[in-house]
Amino acid sequence: MAHELHGRVWLLPDDIDTGQILPHATFTDLRDVDPRELLFSELRPGLAEKLRPGDILWAGRNFGQGSSREDAPRLIKDVGIRLVLAVDFARIFYRNAINIGLSVAMGDPRDTRDGDQLQVNLVSGVVQNLTRETKLQVEPLPSTIRPILAEGGLIPHLRKHGRLAPEDSRARRAE
Repeated sequence: MAHELHGRVWLLPDDIDTGQILPHATFTDLRDVDPRELLFSELRPGLAEKLRPGDILWAGRNFGQGSSREDAPRLIKDVGIRLVLAVDFARIFYRNAINIGLSVAMGDPRDTRDGDQLQVNLVSGVVQNLTRETKLQVEPLPSTIRPILAEGGLIPHLRKHGRLAPEDSRARRAE
């Protein structure tokens, strides 16, 4: 996972639930459907056709509420979205996103518009809107989450390291 991401942004409203990210009605038979066609298909028709790998989503409050289906953040990642920003997230979506290796951060988009080019530093939290020549701030990605995202998610991280915390920090806690 790169700590500095660059991409085109697409804005989404408040209170988006996982059923709006991946509509339940179409979830029953995915074999004959391109998953890209499903993403936000009822909430924002036509958005899926505009999305390109590397794009960024920026939502309002309470993004990802509803069921705890991991399919919603996985679909976002699978279509090439590198980062989801939101004013705030439903906790289960936030955890699921990190578990599958999808970068997420919280902040207010203020005057950002669809199609603006952003450069986001997840360590400092600085967001440069290159289109509007403005700077914004999101919450920096916690240092405990960065290694998980760098490995592609929680399971790949655990397979590689066999633990969540580095050994030296566990040894220090024991002292």
